[in-house]
Amino acid sequence: MRTAYIGERRSYFEGSGQRCTVKYVGTIPPWGSSIALGVEWDDPSRGRNDGVLDGVSYFNCCVPGTGSFIKADREDERKQTLHEALSETYLVLEDETLTSFSKSKSAEMYGFDKTHAIQQKIDKLETISVMGCRISSLDTTYNLDFMHSLELNDNLLEDFGTILKQISRFSNLRVLTLNGNRMIYNNDSEEVNSGIRELNMANTMINDEQVSCVIKAFPKLEVLNIAANLLTRYPENIPTSLRTLDLSNNKIHTVDLSKSSHALSNLTLTDNPIQNFVHQEAKVPTHLDLRGLLFNWSLVSYLGESSCTHLSLMHSENALEYRSYAIARCPNVTVLDGTKISAEERRNAEIYTLQSVVQKKHPLLPQHIWNSLTSKYGAPVAPPSASIRSRLIRFYVDNDSNPMRIVRDAPVYRLYMLISRVKNISLKSLRLKGIEKDDIALVSDFIEENDIVYTI
Repeated sequence: MRTAYIGERRSYFEGSGQRCTVKYVGTIPPWGSSIALGVEWDDPSRGRNDGVLDGVSYFNCCVPGTGSFIKADREDERKQTLHEALSETYLVLEDETLTSFSKSKSAEMYGFDKTHAIQQKIDKLETISVMGCRISSLDTTYNLDFMHSLELNDNLLEDFGTILKQISRFSNLRVLTLNGNRMIYNNDSEEVNSGIRELNMANTMINDEQVSCVIKAFPKLEVLNIAANLLTRYPENIPTSLRTLDLSNNKIHTVDLSKSSHALSNLTLTDNPIQNFVHQEAKVPTHLDLRGLLFNWSLVSYLGESSCTHLSLMHSENALEYRSYAIARCPNVTVLDGTKISAEERRNAEIYTLQSVVQKKHPLLPQHIWNSLTSKYGAPVAPPSASIRSRLIRFYVDNDSNPMRIVRDAPVYRLYMLISRVKNISLKSLRLKGIEKDDIALVSDFIEENDIVYTI
């Protein structure tokens, strides 16, 4: 039995690859002198607690409810080196046939000197994908001189600094994917890799301080994916070369675009609890995804007149109205929520929005947008004002001498609610002759002044 240590990455339940991080090694009262491991599972559904047992805290979890205790003598899956994973993943030796896979055409070789053939074929791979292979070390005797992209998703890597040192020998490596690995970070590390251009570290549970460590280590990044992590603020010291940044599914409350790189053209902030969006005098990316953001029409107007041309908001309520209003407020946006805005759609949206503003169905537009639209289509005509009193209909129920009143353009279900309350009749049992309870029509479609409504 291997001795466990704090921070160790393990995989249990052979074949299912349930990964976890060891957070505690010691005894717990229910198991007497037997050594227990307190672990935090990558899969939240496997968790049973937060590292607390019978009121005693043994360890902390990055994500609440993802911890549990297992016995130290439970057998875990064997870890592998990158060398072992490459041999297991990319080579099929069957009937003296060697098949290797790369971005170029697959090749088959028969016969002699298989060891040399294996070495040559793997060394010529350009894209390597070894996901979920229980890799704990990047040690390998393969040269991998042609490797451009390395995908290491969902493995058992533990130390970010060690990974930096190990990949430094891969001179042509430009894309590194570490999604799903939970590692420790040393903020004092001076290790730097200037070759990596794209880094993917989604679902690694990194926090704000650790992201700073990552950014410092890759000064030439052009693409950075740090979605589904524990970030609470917009990253600082972003490389000036960065073009694409994915921060979706974090816990970011404030975004300050003034801290962004001027090269940044694609920014994804989907599903963050953003409350403050600082954008004054900042270059706005041309492609901006704000789905799930607390909706703010002033912000939409600002973004629509910025350099942003592709905007995603996906406001679910009154989707058709929202799209029209957003188009009218965003003269520079050409693609909204993934759909191109045609000239006809823009014209209809702008006219509809003008009319909605004068009817007080939509907030006032910024003055310069209002002026621009009215110069194109003319000022919309405001509808005649109508007081609540002038919209009321008087009616009677079952020849009752006391009349009731309701707004004529109210939906039918409000009529039912009114009669139910005044007559003290259960809404569930109330029935009105000739008027269905679930009818979506208006009251004025069934009742005129002084009409009698009969209950059934």
